[in-house]
Amino acid sequence: DSSEESAPNPAGGGGEEEGGEGVSVVEIVDTDGDLVSFVLENGCLSEYVNGDKEIERVEWLDIDPSTGVVTDSTGRFRVREGEMSNCFRALSALCRRAGVAVRGPRPSSATVVVDLDLGAGGEELQRQVARAKGQVRAACEGMGVRTALPDEVIDACAAATGGDSSEESAPNPAGGGGEEEGGEGVSVVEIVDTDGDLVSFVLENGCLSEYVNGDKEIERVEWLDIDPSTGVVTDSTGRFRVREGEMSNCFRALSALCRRAGVAVRGPRPSSATVVVDLDLGAGGEELQRQVARAKGQVRAACEGMGVRTALPDEVIDACAAATGGDSSEESA
Repeated sequence: DSSEESAPNPAGGGGEEEGGEGVSVVEIVDTDGDLVSFVLENGCLSEYVNGDKEIERVEWLDIDPSTGVVTDSTGRFRVREGEMSNCFRALSALCRRAGVAVRGPRPSSATVVVDLDLGAGGEELQRQVARAKGQVRAACEGMGVRTALPDEVIDACAAATGGDSSEESAPNPAGGGGEEEGGEGVSVVEIVDTDGDLVSFVLENGCLSEYVNGDKEIERVEWLDIDPSTGVVTDSTGRFRVREGEMSNCFRALSALCRRAGVAVRGPRPSSATVVVDLDLGAGGEELQRQVARAKGQVRAACEGMGVRTALPDEVIDACAAATGGDSSEESA
């Protein structure tokens, strides 16, 4: 609190404590010559312009130290050069006391890579769609934009990626049993791998089983990793390689069969990922918690994409949040 007690009044107006108990004031004369006053009244921060109350309860402020622009819910003003440092230090301290979120300038654009695996099954596709929508919403929130357009675009991509039409025309790559073989609800895709083994995927009563040379290897296949560039298929017991020249037909037929069975078909997983975590300096309680939750969601999504489960990113983000907006930083700000 010592820093707040000694925070200068930038415009030379009313003192830090003015007008009674629990009232603090920071006054700023902007580049237009208007007197902008932020007053802490009974725990709430109010904003006055030339003596008239502009905002009853300030909930957030965007401060851009590089330009001197302060943005609130009604507009913006610019602090005069030479006074920015003192103004922003005093205003940030007052906002922390009032629990008001102080944010930096918002980005004007954002890039989000949306990855919807070709051939993903029902539940897996829905999980990917939900994750993608969350990433896009987080980017939009970071720019202060609200729109349903990204959701509509992602839904359209998902429909084009996982539609039923591709399943109807999928050929049997190895020339084995037909699309319907062995009774109602049973379908087969047979692949002879580079070792000469016959790998058969059989849809039996809604579940996908895997056979190798006639012996059942997996009772219920839950996922497959397919790498079209190398021809390698990985399951829960190991991997095999499809022969060159047969990859396209094999993977198209196998992906269609997996969609019917609701089996997740994934591409090769990345070995690394980069996530930019943005925690605004000086953010207030609820705003900081929102930023932390968003950052953790982004990192978890990246970890899931690599097949990694770890609590370390959460611990790192919590440590960053504590350093950014914890009580200790307020004491010494």
